[in-house]
Amino acid sequence: MGNKLNPLRMIHAAMIIVQLLIGTVFYILKSNEETAVDSGEITVIFTYLIPVFVLASFMISNVLFNNRVKIIREIEEKEDRIKPYISASIIKFALLEFPSLFSLVAYFITGKILFLLIAFAVILYFLVNRPTEMKTKMDIDI
Repeated sequence: MGNKLNPLRMIHAAMIIVQLLIGTVFYILKSNEETAVDSGEITVIFTYLIPVFVLASFMISNVLFNNRVKIIREIEEKEDRIKPYISASIIKFALLEFPSLFSLVAYFITGKILFLLIAFAVILYFLVNRPTEMKTKMDIDI
């Protein structure tokens, strides 16, 4: 089963690399910026919006993933469970990646390090959800 998970592992790694590269580029661009942009109102909006958005994305991704896994477990042939599991995992990863990218954009717009830290926390959570063979076997009961 390890080889069947390789595409999922590569997608997961690529999504993490993209988030880290964008965060690094935004950080470098912001640290080289000589004048700070006054972004008062938008900063306040982002300060409330981003944590709510991150938490909602965490919950929605987990609920959707768990519901999909329940359906996948009902598939008779165990080998036929892997492709739908990969699809469900990709959807979960996309729902986790979006708030990270949104936080990075908020950091780039406002320069507030809080948004960069939130993105980093999402990336750490993303790493914790790394697809492994053992986790897959437990999730879809193979």
